[in-house]
Amino acid sequence: LVHRAYCKDKDVHPLFLTIDDPKRIRKIVFTRGLWDDAHKYPDSVKEKEVEWVLAFSKWLKREAKKYRYPIFDVSEAKKIAAYLQ
Repeated sequence: LVHRAYCKDKDVHPLFLTIDDPKRIRKIVFTRGLWDDAHKYPDSVKEKEVEWVLAFSKWLKREAKKYRYPIFDVSEAKKIAAYLQ
């Protein structure tokens, strides 16, 4: 979708942020929640959310590479800042 929408627009430069660290994802999901506030639903659902985030991140990276878009892990703040300058 991004490629179709922006491939000819020279003023828009998409980049993709991913996360591959299961511990970090789990911490986020179990403290903040993904679907809703973490305290509002059972931990069994949160485990499925962690799996979903990991699978989606893998898919997103594959698609971004296919269209040659830059990909950064969210932990790479310095690289992202340098790219944006």
